[in-house]
Amino acid sequence: MEDNYFSENNKFFSLKGILDRRGMVTNFFIIELVESLLFVTPFMYLILTHPKLIMDFTNSAKTFQYPQWWSIWLVAIGLIECVLYFPSIVRRVRDIIGENDNNRIFIISAILSVLILLGYCPIYNPFTQVLKWMSFLILLILMFTKGKISGVKPKNELIKFNWGACLGTWLWGLFNRTPITLLMLPLLLTTGWFPFMIICGLKGNEWAYKNNSKQSNLNDFHKSQSNQAIIWVILLPFVVVFGFIAISIGSGIAINKYIKSHPQALQNMTRIVNEYQEAAVKTNFNKIELTDDEYKFYIEPQIWINLPETSRKNMFQVAANYIQIEKKSDKKTKGNIDIINKIKIYSSYNNELLGERHIDEAELKALAEKSKAGEKGSLKKYMDYLNGGYKFNLHPSLP
Repeated sequence: MEDNYFSENNKFFSLKGILDRRGMVTNFFIIELVESLLFVTPFMYLILTHPKLIMDFTNSAKTFQYPQWWSIWLVAIGLIECVLYFPSIVRRVRDIIGENDNNRIFIISAILSVLILLGYCPIYNPFTQVLKWMSFLILLILMFTKGKISGVKPKNELIKFNWGACLGTWLWGLFNRTPITLLMLPLLLTTGWFPFMIICGLKGNEWAYKNNSKQSNLNDFHKSQSNQAIIWVILLPFVVVFGFIAISIGSGIAINKYIKSHPQALQNMTRIVNEYQEAAVKTNFNKIELTDDEYKFYIEPQIWINLPETSRKNMFQVAANYIQIEKKSDKKTKGNIDIINKIKIYSSYNNELLGERHIDEAELKALAEKSKAGEKGSLKKYMDYLNGGYKFNLHPSLP
């Protein structure tokens, strides 16, 4: 009876036996993969097609009042994860405690599962992040606490992290007769590619050893896998670059053909891009006032002083994109230089000037002419001037 209680059991949904640390880590990433496919990826595509949701969620975060459908979504994620985690938690708790008292084990596991669920519940207050970190901390404890049962068992020499499987995934799988790794190809279109990479690393040795009957000697097997890992470390950057180029070219051709056959698609894409730019500016700034003389953008001074310089400069680019959309039919807007010189960033606390930018059009043209003439160093001066002209107030009054 005791052997049945304490025998190793890596089945995902079973409540019998024990689960060691590695098994818990593996199941953690399997559940993360499920969450990615069922919730994270659909939400990502929802954001891509409905940019205004970004602004809605940003405004909701400030008041802890999220849309009702989002609250239901979060609870659904929590409940599904709670159900998926429970069998693993039961076996992991049994391993850690080292007892066969099922009543005690199930009570502890139920409490831990509920605490994990709290991290997903829509309790919108300053303690929300605390609850999320508490859930993650519980999982970390379960994954890395040494078990009283598994901790004294002989080490399985086969079970090691396989970097070749992690980095090479489906390409590694072709060499090692492991077709399950081909799942990586469709997962590249989702957010599930990363947890699947880790799963491949954790399970790679078991898959490869099972499917390669010729390599019965473990030392030879590990040597072969180590050599493959080195190869994939070298090849991975090239695979990523060429893969990115192939995907970019392929998607570009596909989009071009689709636009030609569906003229309305281009208008929809333009609308989505404009909505993204509008959402970006309204997310970054508290208030916007557009007049003939100035384009005023207001931000909290506490946020402004904590921004790195590149982010402050990016604020001006976001504002300029917004102006171009808003003023596209306004004949008073002469061009980019006119827009740049009119943009001013003010403190939402006391209207204090926080940032401005000025580019002299005549000076810019003069530098451009020198660059065309091939004057030494003129191109660098032109680019520096074109990308400069910022004046930042780094010591504004604070509330």
